Amino acid sequence: MMNKAVLCLFLGVALSGAEVDRTKRGFVSAGGYGGSSGGYLIVGGGGGGGHHGPSSSSIANQAAAQATAAAAGLKGVSQAAASQAASQAAATASAAAQSASAAAAQGQAQAAQITQAAQGAQAAALAESSLSSQASSAVQSAENTYNTAVALANALGHAQAEAQAVAAQALQALQAAQAVQSAQAAMAWQAQQAANSLNQQQSLALSELQSAQAAAAQAQAAASKALAKGGASGYGGQSSGGYGH
Repeated sequence: MMNKAVLCLFLGVALSGAEVDRTKRGFVSAGGYGGSSGGYLIVGGGGGGGHHGPSSSSIANQAAAQATAAAAGLKGVSQAAASQAASQAAATASAAAQSASAAAAQGQAQAAQITQAAQGAQAAALAESSLSSQASSAVQSAENTYNTAVALANALGHAQAEAQAVAAQALQALQAAQAVQSAQAAMAWQAQQAANSLNQQQSLALSELQSAQAAAAQAQAAASKALAKGGASGYGGQSSGGYGH
């Protein structure tokens, strides 16, 4: 009977040690998120969907069950064996309690890490949402600027076409004015030539008129002299003749 109790006790110790080792292996290494700034921590990850081994309450319950089984196996054995088995059971229970406390501390630390990671992820999500909103506003502003530029380019194109049409009309008017100017200049030259010719003819006519007037004056003077001489000559002859007969 004592051998059975001791066997149960050793079996309980072995199971407790195995559970402790499995508990230690159950926590998967954490992975970081963020950059050099630290970011936030994602705990879990690895393979099987974030399995972290048995909980601290499960370890404590197993330790209590083992201690109870060890105590139950002590009935009917000798006092010395019972005392030794009780000491071993107490040690096993203490080790199990320490393992449970360690598991609870690790669970608490892991929960704190997960909480911190969740807060960091929420802050990152809000920051990304704000940046997305800013990017959307920038896209809308760029689109508005593009539309304005296209409208301005179209307006400038129409204005350029209208300006080219006006310039073509102005060129035609200029060419017509230049043609009129050339024709008018030719007509003015011809009129000046005619005026010069008429001036020469006028000068010649005036010269001839002056010559004719001078000749007429001379003729008139000569006629007057002739008449004067002729009248004097006839009066004297009659007198002579009358008196002579």
